[in-house]
Amino acid sequence: MAWHNDLGKWGEEQAAKYLEEKGWYIRHRDWRDKHRDLDIVCIDANMTTLLIVEVKTRSSDYFKDPVESITLEKQNNILKASTAYRRFYNLWNLDLRIDTICIVGTPGKMVRLDHQENAIDTYANYLYKEQQRKRAKYKKRPGCW
Repeated sequence: MAWHNDLGKWGEEQAAKYLEEKGWYIRHRDWRDKHRDLDIVCIDANMTTLLIVEVKTRSSDYFKDPVESITLEKQNNILKASTAYRRFYNLWNLDLRIDTICIVGTPGKMVRLDHQENAIDTYANYLYKEQQRKRAKYKKRPGCW
């Protein structure tokens, strides 16, 4: 396995430990739906909130902060995968929260762990998708270039 894959697995392990310490129960790690994946899926002790966590690990933030690599396209894929997860396990009665955990460091030395709650706003992504849909519809009209 390539070094960057090992680093990513290490980062997910650190994030999972952190979430368990916070009282979350880990349901799945690396859950896949076709070509989309969810890094960590958790549920709270009260069984009221489903937490989806996107983990980004970097050995250094010299070039780019890890959170900057979560593009709108990636956010959209996370939302689609979380919808598929809720459909597959019939978890529509739970509140959905999508967080990010960014880890900077290496297995011998963790520099920092940043946890951002509600990092991906489901309503903002809905508006973004509607805007994209309207643009695509406008481009298909005759007489427009």
